[in-house]
Amino acid sequence: MKRWLLPVILVLVAIGYWFLSSRPEPVQVTLYFSDQNAEFLRPEVRQVMLDKGQSPIVAAIEELIRGPQDPRLSRTIPEGTRLLGIEIKDGIAWVNFSREIQVNHWGGSAGERLTTFSVVNTLTEFSQIQAVQFLVEGEVHESIWGHGITDEPIGRAPELIAP
Repeated sequence: MKRWLLPVILVLVAIGYWFLSSRPEPVQVTLYFSDQNAEFLRPEVRQVMLDKGQSPIVAAIEELIRGPQDPRLSRTIPEGTRLLGIEIKDGIAWVNFSREIQVNHWGGSAGERLTTFSVVNTLTEFSQIQAVQFLVEGEVHESIWGHGITDEPIGRAPELIAP
């Protein structure tokens, strides 16, 4: 009768280990969205549940794409935009967005600046990232939205964060 007890205990321990190791873990990320006047970026700190192996950097950009939770803030990433990938090399985050970030953008130099630096300032909250290189569908563009230069890595702009 005791022969079956050990295999049952081992199965229960394995199930318990799997359950505990696969539970999502909370991570705090700081996202930057536009203020109501489209003058500054304001931080929104958010708790994100990460699945095992999920990158907090990817989660931060996905949350930025979802938009702000605070009704006093405005989205900076156009509707329909998808994150296609992020690769970090030598302190630079190469962030690949779907074409919607370009074609669905509302335009204007102020809107373009806030979009650019909401991504850059969000990602440079992570110590391993000092700058961001934007890609659209895997390609670098001289100017994604027509005003600012986006064909080289862009560093943090603390002066855009609201006082």
